[in-house]
Amino acid sequence: MQEDESSFHLEGVCDVVLYLVREVWHAPSWLHSMLCCAKLLGQNTLEAFLDSFLCGKLEIVLREDYVVDIIHLLRDTLFFDEDPPRTPEQIQERSEETLQELIGFPPHIVAKLLGEDNYHEGMTTIFEALQHPELNQHLFFLLVDLIVNEVFPEVEKDSQR
Repeated sequence: MQEDESSFHLEGVCDVVLYLVREVWHAPSWLHSMLCCAKLLGQNTLEAFLDSFLCGKLEIVLREDYVVDIIHLLRDTLFFDEDPPRTPEQIQERSEETLQELIGFPPHIVAKLLGEDNYHEGMTTIFEALQHPELNQHLFFLLVDLIVNEVFPEVEKDSQR
């Protein structure tokens, strides 16, 4: 993680985790120091594992029969969604349920290490950050752009001309 006066440049999963631990969860300094040491020892292994894991999952998802299913699912969701709009109560109920699922996702030891209050506050902050429609739309378009450039590399080459 390279740090200058005004911003951070995060390189890889380990840097993102360290940033979240320090800035969002306000972890104790001893834990942050331990994670920095663990990063030095295991960063390459973790990054290689995640790269291999994600490549394997992408190979499965990008098989022709899955791509057809995904396209049909997107088409049906975007153009033929006949479900009635959710009521404010349903939206609130789903939001609370999703927040509880997010809080319960990591193993309980994570909350113990970070401190229960810091953990809940940090998870709530992350959850609320993902509730802005404009940011989600931007994130979605960014991901679609990355996927299109990965699946069709010639598109990126044409746009650079």
